Order: sequence, then structure tokens, then C-alpha cells
Amino acid sequence: MTVTELMPNGRDPRVLPDLLRNAYRVFADRTAIIDQRASYTFRETAETVGRFVSGLIEAGIRPGDCVAIISGNRAECLISDQTCYLGGFVRLAVNKRLHPREAAEILRLADARVLIVDRQWREAIAPELSGIPGLRLVVDLDGEADGPPTTEGDGVQHVTMPTLLERGAAHPAAPEPTAADSMAQLAFTSGTTGRPKGVIHTQPAIAAGVRNTIIETDASASDVVYTPVPLSHVGGTFALAYFIRGATQIVAAAFDAEEAMTAVEERGATVLVLVPTMVTAINAIAAGRSVSALRRIVYGASPMPVPDIVRTLELFGPVLVQLYGQTEAGFISALAPPDHEWAIGTEPPARLASVGRPTSYTAVRCIDESGDDVPEGEVGEVAVRSDSTMSGYLNDDAAYAAVAVEGGWIRTGDLGRWSGGFLTLVGRSRDVIISGGFNVYPIEVENELKAFDGVEEVAVLGVPDEKWGETVCAVVVTSGEFDEDLATAHCRSRLAGFKIPRLFFTLSELPRNTAGKVMKDELRRRVSLERDRV
Repeated sequence: MTVTELMPNGRDPRVLPDLLRNAYRVFADRTAIIDQRASYTFRETAETVGRFVSGLIEAGIRPGDCVAIISGNRAECLISDQTCYLGGFVRLAVNKRLHPREAAEILRLADARVLIVDRQWREAIAPELSGIPGLRLVVDLDGEADGPPTTEGDGVQHVTMPTLLERGAAHPAAPEPTAADSMAQLAFTSGTTGRPKGVIHTQPAIAAGVRNTIIETDASASDVVYTPVPLSHVGGTFALAYFIRGATQIVAAAFDAEEAMTAVEERGATVLVLVPTMVTAINAIAAGRSVSALRRIVYGASPMPVPDIVRTLELFGPVLVQLYGQTEAGFISALAPPDHEWAIGTEPPARLASVGRPTSYTAVRCIDESGDDVPEGEVGEVAVRSDSTMSGYLNDDAAYAAVAVEGGWIRTGDLGRWSGGFLTLVGRSRDVIISGGFNVYPIEVENELKAFDGVEEVAVLGVPDEKWGETVCAVVVTSGEFDEDLATAHCRSRLAGFKIPRLFFTLSELPRNTAGKVMKDELRRRVSLERDRV
């Protein structure tokens, strides 16, 4: 699909509001979004978004203000996203699996003015609201129309979404124009320091990401897309791209293998957006089912084990597309459907362990510490240059300078090597753990465990896990008896569930190199040996 096809009549394809308005116009009466509660046509989506924008403006929210969203998957997540892009507000989608204390810290750092929440999060984050100085308005997605906004003990106005939409309909307002290169989206990633960093993207960068996604997934206006992955993360990226392309989207509150198969069999889903563990789950129940409608399974977070690729090809045919990306860099590479195929019964090709080839509008290098390319087959840090990369980190020029390379390149922190045009990742220089598709930064967990009684030293690392890809393991040095249950409870009171260690090992001391740094590779070796003995 060309940019001309996507943006007819000469409109600027970089301007995200124009991409959305074009979809509203071209696909007006087609179904756009379906969830457990309601469905919206493209026209109804446009009308709801327009009222939402006007309602926020009437409440005093202005372009450039940060609008945060914390919710489970639902249609209103997509509507809130589009409200931000059309209103010129800064979109901030927060992981609903965070601890309320962690979420509040992100809202403080972002200077959020608006918080859009579902019922669960409205209650969970209520005790933290008074500690978010810039917050002016909380929008309750689950409330009924109940009169004008009210100010509660936290000093913040509260309003239900139906009420806000009513006020927007009564007071229509056009948003003020914003500069194309202004901040349009924030996404927080903790990094190795444990302090959340806000990744900044502009509207042109987001629009470029939409273009790349449409091309690499071969998105079609006739697609019906089933999305159970979090819309606060990569699910939202896919949702925006498929919406702009004119597809119908089934928004799932959570993943359920039977529901996914029903979406294919009974609702005509042509695309499933999943992570590898979800693919494994549908493979287990897909035999004998009617799956002719399905033409793509788009997955990411990690390469898929070869046995699962074999089984998926047997059940569904050549439908797999893997996309590798980062918050800072967008989608970097893709392993296309033909790349997943080979003569079954022969040795699987090495490319199946790769993350594919660079996407069409992305340049990728593997570089050494000096920024020079390493020879093919040798390991270097993956560096990326494209029009979908970040503009910087919020209020953290030093962090951006640490990853920026002359010529517009961004260091990803991932280590990889080239082989025949395919990029294979061999590790992460920052030791980020990916568990169930979510990033876990060891320093965050280490900091909490260091505060637990009796822990003198701790090192947190990821270890292989058949279900989650990796699971969190803590190796501790203690001054006495160590109670794993109490340590787990301590972490659970401070951290999101996916960050809590599932494995604990105790040592008399942590192995260190001559520079005094903990040797995590040696710890992984010891943990692996210990697990093999069990």
C-alpha cells in the first residue's frame, strides 16, 4: 500500500489527524470497533471523539496537556487515543498492571492534567491522587451521566465519560492547531537506573509507525482484527494502524484461547495480534477447527520456538509475521510469512531464531562502542535510524545523549549479529527481562529487595521459562534466615505482579569481576545448574 493510496487528495500523510479523518470519511458506515459492551462505526467513532475533544476543552484542557489512560482493553481506549491525537493533547497510556504507587509516579513525572480510568483503577489509584500536583480532571469510563463535574477531597474534579460527552455535544469546540513536531505521545520505560523515563514521539513519528505497520503486516480494509494484547502497549500501535487502514477491530478484554478461535470461526477474524505464549495456547485447541478466514498471526516480544512455528504452519498455513521493535525506535525488523517456511523434516533454518530483516523505512546497524559497524557474524549493539524513532526523553537530555549516535542513529541496548540479511538478537546490554511480553528492569526489583530485612546483596536476572519466555529470578546474599514468602509479599506490596521474582536462590557472595561488577552471566550459569538438579 502506498502513501498516496492512504492519503488521497494530496493531504499531508505526516499529519495524524488527517489520517484519522480520512478513515472516518472513507469508511464511515463500516464497523470500526467491537468490544464486550458496544460497537462503533467509523462515523460513530468520529462523533464520539469529537464530543470527547470538546468536553475536555470545555473542562479547561488545552493542546499540549498530558492525558493519561489507565484501563483494561475496551473500545474507549481507542477512542481516548484518537481524542488525544485530534485534540492536540499528549497521549500517555499507562500499564494497568503497575502498582498504583508506580502509576502515580509516572503521572507526576508526566505532569498529567487528565486521568481516564476504568472502575478498577478509579478505586485503586484514589489514595494517590492528592500527590499528583498537576492533575485537574479524572474521567470515569464506567460511570453513568450524573451531572456536572464534582471536586472531591483530593482536590481533583471527577466526571463520568457520558457526562463529559454530553457537555462536549452542548459546547462544540475546535482544538487549537499544534506544531507538527510538538510532543504527541509519551511512553514510560524504566531503564537501568530504575527511574522511569518518558519517551517522546511526535505526530509525524507516530504516522510513520502507522505506515510501517500497515506495510509489514499487509493490512487490508477488509481485515477483521482480534486484539487481546494490552492497548497501552503494542496493541495500541496495531489498533491505530488497522483503524486508519479501515479494518474492523475486535477488542478483547483479556486473552482467552477459545475466544480467539471463536473470533476466527464465527466472527471472521482475519488477523490475530498475539505474543508467542498465546500462539501456543491456540495451537493446543485449533485442530479440526474452521480457520480458513485467518490470514495473519502477528506476534512479537520474542522469537517463537521452532516446534511452535511447525505446529502453527501445520494448523493455519503461512500466516506468521514477527515484528521486533522498541518504545524508543518503533518497529525495527520483521520476519515475514515466507521467512517462517521451510521443508518440514529438514533442519530448521537459522533465520527462525532471528527477528527478521529491517522494515522498509528503517536502517539498522550492529555497532561497536565507537559507533563503527561490526563484521557480519560478530556481535554488536543494534542501532536504528528511521522517521519513527523518538525525539528524546522527557526532561532527560543526558539519557538521550547516551543513546544518540551521530547521523540520527539511536542505540537500542540490544546486542545482535547479522547473518544473510537477518538480524539475530543474542542478549540485552541493559539486562532487561521480558516476561509475558512485559519489560522488567532488574534494578527496580533489586532496589525493593535491598529494602527487605536481612538482604545484604541482590542480583535480579531473567531465566528461561516455557510459558512466559523469561521469569524473574532473584539471587540474594543474606545476613541470616531468608523467608521467600515474606520477600514475595514485600515485593507484591511495592511492584506490579509481573515484576515479582518467581525464583529465589541464596549465595554467600555474588560473583564479581575485577572491576567489582556483578557477573550476571556466571549467575545465570549457576542458576541453570541448580535448576537442572531439581
